[in-house]
Amino acid sequence: MSNEPLYLDDIGASCDGKHVAASLNDGEITIWSTESPEPVARCKPGFSGGESRYQIDPSRGLIYSGTWEDGLTCFDYRNQKVIWRRKDIIGIQTVNISTALPGSVFLTLEAPDHVRWYQKKVSGVAELDALTGKTRSLKPLGDWLWTHPENSLMVTTNRGGGKNLVRIYEADQKESGSIKMSNFAVMDVAFSGGLIALAEGKTGIRVIDHRGRLVSSYVPPGRHPNCIAIAFSGSVLHVHDSWDGSYVLTLNPTSGELISEYKRSAGGDVCFINGGSSFVNARGEVCRSSDGAVQVTLKP
Repeated sequence: MSNEPLYLDDIGASCDGKHVAASLNDGEITIWSTESPEPVARCKPGFSGGESRYQIDPSRGLIYSGTWEDGLTCFDYRNQKVIWRRKDIIGIQTVNISTALPGSVFLTLEAPDHVRWYQKKVSGVAELDALTGKTRSLKPLGDWLWTHPENSLMVTTNRGGGKNLVRIYEADQKESGSIKMSNFAVMDVAFSGGLIALAEGKTGIRVIDHRGRLVSSYVPPGRHPNCIAIAFSGSVLHVHDSWDGSYVLTLNPTSGELISEYKRSAGGDVCFINGGSSFVNARGEVCRSSDGAVQVTLKP
């Protein structure tokens, strides 16, 4: 592994944006602090392929790592031991935690067709006890979920059946607002104060408030957009647009005005870190969001 180039199959940042994890080509997860290129830990806690199925809790030294059909594992990466494992959970789509809700882990589940009817597995949002893995609730709130990193707020999407809604929920899972989706999928969600930004793939960016009311919108002119990753950084919003080339945009979130953009020298997904001021690319390079300058390269 040490002689091979670093390639990040799937990249995920901790909810505080100060740690990043990636699955590498040997199937393990490597975790870095964003302050150092040296890895904090490497582990293999039952992880298979990424796709948003893990979350890091650096305050406790834990990673919650899921697979599509083989459950969820809570793994202590500092001491290299399993805290708990739920093998009965089927169809994990996303795994989310928040510093505002330290006792909970939130999953979105979509039961595979071959077990949906026979085993009566259900789809929806599951809330688990973070330290024991026990189920606290399972409700059909949506099929994809993002949690606010600092406040007790969550956003879900619900596709199919003519619903196609983005919904905002408080910590008690009471709906506070909603807005109709403008595309078949929401690719990413970012939070800042009273604003929620939605990356809606081929239809660009919308910014809403906590009641679901539209604040601003932006569609890159002159090309087909594919806005797949977003992050607030201070008073601006950074956007990764990957359809026609690979661009990073900087927007005014309240007016929808384009402040700047540049075309990246190479493609591939990015993961915003450090409060949106930086991103990590597929080569493990930590780049400045404003201009793409490489600041440091993560080591395997």
